[in-house]
Amino acid sequence: MVPDAAGIPVLTFTDDTVPIEHAFDLFRDTTAPLFDTGLLEVSGEFRSTATDYLVDDVLVSRIDTSPHMLRRTSEHLRDGTTDWITVQLYERGGLLGEAGRDVSLGFDPGRIGIVDLAAPFTAWNRGGVAIWIALPRSRVVRADRLAPAQTLDRRSVRGRVLSAAVAGLWRRLADARAGDAPVLASEIAETVNTVLDPADFTPTDRDLAVAMVDHVKTNLDDLALGVDQLGRTFHCSRSSVYRAFEAHGGVAAYIREQRLLRCFEQLTRPTTRPRRVSDVATRWGFENPSHFNRLFKAKFGLPPSALSTHVDDQPEPRSLPREVAELVLDFHAWAVSS
Repeated sequence: MVPDAAGIPVLTFTDDTVPIEHAFDLFRDTTAPLFDTGLLEVSGEFRSTATDYLVDDVLVSRIDTSPHMLRRTSEHLRDGTTDWITVQLYERGGLLGEAGRDVSLGFDPGRIGIVDLAAPFTAWNRGGVAIWIALPRSRVVRADRLAPAQTLDRRSVRGRVLSAAVAGLWRRLADARAGDAPVLASEIAETVNTVLDPADFTPTDRDLAVAMVDHVKTNLDDLALGVDQLGRTFHCSRSSVYRAFEAHGGVAAYIREQRLLRCFEQLTRPTTRPRRVSDVATRWGFENPSHFNRLFKAKFGLPPSALSTHVDDQPEPRSLPREVAELVLDFHAWAVSS
């Protein structure tokens, strides 16, 4: 594990340089301190990659693996690796199994999981991509009263808040500096503690802001999106919604800006089919063409019609003169060898 350019310790694991017939052996040996792993059948297709950040004393990982069995045994519990509470957010794939006695594991893109590594479990990892956050027990207020595992529906308020916090933390790490680590670790621990107390669940303004912004970005095509809908979704007052978007210039302004960005992305996306500006604008909730044109030009400095092109409008590429083509090839060779 070494510091990245910003000083945050980061470790990248990949088996790309390992012959594929040995890829699972490398994965099994690497994860052995925490789990026993296995394959249901011999397969030459197993691959795995992981990127781990040590954020103060919180470990944040993004893992991409092929399907495999995963088992945490009593032997692991005796080896001093029980001091972690993990939060698992799946972007793709999932985990199925059993923890302790009669406690089911069932995590997938619709369900976020919390697992106490002080309990044994057996699971089938269906493969895919997941963000794991491992918090020391000392940071989790209810650690000693937790069930071996619990699942939150990502559509519930608690699920939305925790999912957005986990995904948001991962996105922030790419630009975070070493001095940011204590604050980032404290924020995610605070959110986990808030979510783990369902009887007294009161998300902070920061939690609500992160979750609401995430909700807006994933529901921009919902024309009912606004203060009232956000209030109903997150079970909070209008004033709470307004506070969550103060830093973004207000609820309506943020939604409008995100929809303009979607229009820009769609208008600049290469396609072989003609694209009408009015169709794109309507798709993202702009019914008035002249109003949309004014907003778009104010945001990007040019009218949307300037971007509404498609592949057939582009000129055919010209063949380069032989001497120019040779210079290009020489440059490519130099760039690769440098």
